[in-house]
Amino acid sequence: MLQDKPMYAYLPVTDVARARDFYERRLGLRPKQETAGGVIYEFGSGTACFLYPTPNAGTSRASQAFWQVEDIDREVAELKSRGIALADYDVGGERDANGVVTAGGTRVAWINDTEGNILALVQPIEQPRHSLLRRIAGDLRHTRGLRPRRFGPTAVASAALGALALGAFAVGALAIGRLAVGRARIARLHIGELGVGKVRWLRHGAARR
Repeated sequence: MLQDKPMYAYLPVTDVARARDFYERRLGLRPKQETAGGVIYEFGSGTACFLYPTPNAGTSRASQAFWQVEDIDREVAELKSRGIALADYDVGGERDANGVVTAGGTRVAWINDTEGNILALVQPIEQPRHSLLRRIAGDLRHTRGLRPRRFGPTAVASAALGALALGAFAVGALAIGRLAVGRARIARLHIGELGVGKVRWLRHGAARR
């Protein structure tokens, strides 16, 4: 599957010698191998790019590739010390005094090579642990059913009234239960089938016993 295979960037150029002067002398890159009229540069974590000649170089208005860096301010300072200025693109986000843009959870800076290619430096912004915990807590507060409740006087009074109501309901249920049992006992006597004499006998006979 392609997902498991290494992927490399293309750097299309019109003038290979001019491009190599920019990448090797000014950026300080070291060529790995010359091939097919171009050159391969290797970078960290086994990544690489292929700089090759083509008449279509410089026609793309989008970034060709980016370096993921740990300290973009340090890298930008290094570029400026080599005489390479940052490109100023009209993009969203906040731009600091050094020209680095913060947007979408990253800090980004762009440069242009001599062939019209747009290259970027990207530094992911890591959220501090306490910020992450605060965000999770905020999500929980806005989640129905997990929202923490404050037990103020009103809440306590409501709880007490609720308990009283439940108690009254329980007493009522008990009374209804006893009444149902009594009715069941009477039903077993089949009162409708007893005559008046039998009813009197049951009353007085039971009293004499």
